[in-house]
Amino acid sequence: MVFTPSNWNQPQKISIAVADNHVLGESRVQIEIDGVFSGEGSDYVNVRVLSFTVNIFSNDQPGKTVDRGESITHHVKLNYYDGPITVVGETTDETIASITPSEILVTSTNFEALPFTLTGLKKGQSYVNFWYENLLLRSFELTVLDNTTLSVDANPVCGSKVTDLSSQYTHSLVLTPPPDSDVETEYRW
Repeated sequence: MVFTPSNWNQPQKISIAVADNHVLGESRVQIEIDGVFSGEGSDYVNVRVLSFTVNIFSNDQPGKTVDRGESITHHVKLNYYDGPITVVGETTDETIASITPSEILVTSTNFEALPFTLTGLKKGQSYVNFWYENLLLRSFELTVLDNTTLSVDANPVCGSKVTDLSSQYTHSLVLTPPPDSDVETEYRW
């Protein structure tokens, strides 16, 4: 921040950003912030800025698991209502999981339970983050499992006869669930 002869009496704000809790490995970190004024020719050179302490708490929550193709509801709980804000939900890998709605307006009646639906799209892991402006409110890892049973339905199943070269035989297959990518089928006789 820079104070000048024209803005010396106007409060200025600083923003503090910290490393993700996954890096810190702790649920609570306390840091002390201090500073020193500088500026050539200023009477304030080397005058210390009042220090202050910042407590950083973990915003991570235990991970969740969902099967591919299934959905779960996660409720974001805010501790208090301080006016209308918008909470935005996101997944860090949109090919693994989706989140709906993508944002919720917080009101005095819903701040204790903001419902977001998470749907598993394919096997893997993605972080789910909930934001208010640039502040990460909550975060957790979502694991999408693929516990579905693969099946192939054939019609007709067997026993069809082709009597000569002029007759035709039709065979169809249906895959359950749909594949994540193209699947080729090879017939041999």
